Amino acid sequence: YRHVLGLALWHWPRATAGAARLKAGELLDAYLAAWINGDGRSLPRIFHQDAIYSIKPFDPPLVSLPEIEAYWERVVGRQSDHSVRWMKPHYPGPESTTVSCEISIQFTDPRGRLGLFGAIYFELRSGKALELRQYYRANRIRPDV
Repeated sequence: YRHVLGLALWHWPRATAGAARLKAGELLDAYLAAWINGDGRSLPRIFHQDAIYSIKPFDPPLVSLPEIEAYWERVVGRQSDHSVRWMKPHYPGPESTTVSCEISIQFTDPRGRLGLFGAIYFELRSGKALELRQYYRANRIRPDV
């Protein structure tokens, strides 16, 4: 395990990992850090200019870096107080260009506390995300009375 921002994230041992797999792990770390910090300035290092970002399976995806940046400014940048747990990522092979993992996250936004549980999928090209798909169940969390 490797700790990033106080969280334990699984990474394959360097001796057995291919270069693509190591890059995928770094991409997951960068995405997590950007999300927690609401750091839209990091997005060009994570996503290609023509990246596809699917927020919900049956909604139209965002289809370019400018659309992703606008979404982050409008939605992600308004989140705070994150509690995140990413489970062991799945890499189909040592030189895979895809990675997926389950995620559990809680955060506060202008409407209150929200909990998400689901999965995230990245397809990489040249070390950046060409496509990101999210699948999750969202629940409003009521404060303890």
